[in-house]
Amino acid sequence: MDTNFPATSRTARSRLSEANLHPRRAAVKEVLNPAHRAARIAFANAHAEHGEEVWRQIIFSDEKTFSSSSSGPVLVYRPNNTNGK
Repeated sequence: MDTNFPATSRTARSRLSEANLHPRRAAVKEVLNPAHRAARIAFANAHAEHGEEVWRQIIFSDEKTFSSSSSGPVLVYRPNNTNGK
């Protein structure tokens, strides 16, 4: 595969390691389905009466995982002693 990267993949891995970024297997995440969506809407409706001041204190996040290949494990690079949070 040609990526137009001006070095070999081995050089790239070496530079990541020099920067204290090491490969880890990405967590396998559950695919959300219509039942999850319904449960989330039910939760929001059940807790809607708490008022805007309560909801301003809540942080919502969404994680996306992208891969250019479906073969093999997905690797992420991060420093030692971190859990990716």
